[in-house]
Amino acid sequence: QKVHICGRDYKLSRMEDGTIKLTGKPEHTRFKNIRMALEQLENELKCRREDLRITMRTLGNLQRQMIEEENECKLIELKSEWERMLGVARKHKHRIHEIERGERVISVKHSI
Repeated sequence: QKVHICGRDYKLSRMEDGTIKLTGKPEHTRFKNIRMALEQLENELKCRREDLRITMRTLGNLQRQMIEEENECKLIELKSEWERMLGVARKHKHRIHEIERGERVISVKHSI
């Protein structure tokens, strides 16, 4: 009888002594590592998209504050923070485009 456990198929056999034997083909380490690397890449894409969304909202808030600010020293601080956040947004956007275009480099170590 076949059973499915944690995404893998196993064969369930009853032995002569009454015990149950569970057998399955082990997942090849290389494929497991590639799958894990791809999952990490998908997670990175999800996190970067969320970070970009938050960063864009922060940039908008900083722009509104700069428009309203009358204190020149505070305006310089806000501008500096806006420029920093702009750099963060650009890095996220660049990496998102790399991943989406398929410019992926996956390094996988495996042993045979």
